[in-house]
Amino acid sequence: MTTINSYVKAEAFLGDRLLGAQLDSFRVYSVELQLNFLGDTGKGLQSYWLSAMGNVSISDKSNTFQDRSEVLANLYGLMGQDIKAVNIKDNGVLELCIGNKVITVCMDDEDFEVVWSVTPESPTPYAEHDWSVTFTDESELVMA
Repeated sequence: MTTINSYVKAEAFLGDRLLGAQLDSFRVYSVELQLNFLGDTGKGLQSYWLSAMGNVSISDKSNTFQDRSEVLANLYGLMGQDIKAVNIKDNGVLELCIGNKVITVCMDDEDFEVVWSVTPESPTPYAEHDWSVTFTDESELVMA
């Protein structure tokens, strides 16, 4: 794992993989939300996972939904829709633009080692992957 200081590099890396991928499924745990996206790599479908242990919100042009039940209800409406943009802000906030909504993951008051992580094939940020991009609770952006 390598700590990097380039949000632009990580954003471009994730954009190359996630743009056009569709929200296929999601899992909900007490402290984690896992979103599964399927993208066509030209060699077949690839599964990508966003594991979010930070604060998750969904917004559109007029509303921002931060309550967990509202976020989950909005996720159902995004099933099958493509990721149109991937943004990583200077403070480590991850934004995925899907349909007419933006999913945002940022730090919250809880003390979890991982705020968010994007990995191929398996949702756990702690397993070995071909690659991963992770933002930690110490405000470090890590690429492996």
